Amino acid sequence: MTHSLAGAALSRAGLNRTTPLATATLVLAANAPDIDAVAAIAGSYTSLAVRRGITHGPLAMVLLPLLVTAGVLLYDRGRRRRKQGDRPPVRPLPTLGLATLGVLTHPALDWMNTYGIRLLAPFSERWFYGDALFIIDPWVWLALAAPLVGVWFVTRRQKLLWSIVAVGATALLLLAPMVPLAARVLWLAGVAGIVALVFRYRRLLVYAPAQAEALARRGARV
Repeated sequence: MTHSLAGAALSRAGLNRTTPLATATLVLAANAPDIDAVAAIAGSYTSLAVRRGITHGPLAMVLLPLLVTAGVLLYDRGRRRRKQGDRPPVRPLPTLGLATLGVLTHPALDWMNTYGIRLLAPFSERWFYGDALFIIDPWVWLALAAPLVGVWFVTRRQKLLWSIVAVGATALLLLAPMVPLAARVLWLAGVAGIVALVFRYRRLLVYAPAQAEALARRGARV
């Protein structure tokens, strides 16, 4: 979930205006290196041997952005052919740039936690550890989700999605036996704070960015 939130946060930082499907591109790319999770089908030993290896190394940092970009372009063309809409097409070069940025955030975040990452795979099997975050860090979730919920809590689908995320993450934190009581209390307080912020300042959170963008465009024309 951390990688998805990181991609979404980059999108809301202004990158969503670079090309259609920018948000989808960033979120997909931010999760792309975890394609090695399919190794779990072969058993836990294979999963441990493969995880955070070649798909997180330098070769993957070159190949994965190309694959994500190709997938987004194919989806865009197929969608436009089906719906025959007048929506602008996805721009290939900006999409590739976003895909590259999204993919690069993945090893950066993985390196920061205690599990580590084989940054040089397949050329080296050495593990690198930042030891700054736990492998599942709820505080990062809260920090990334807080500015996103207010903006993407408008439609019924958005409300349902964020509700599922909140309930699932809360259940994970409350049911995990290794999570101390203080952390559970702080998590509940953080979720309650985000909910209160959304309902108290939702109009400001939703409309202020759009108004600021409109003013900037008006000033540029002048």
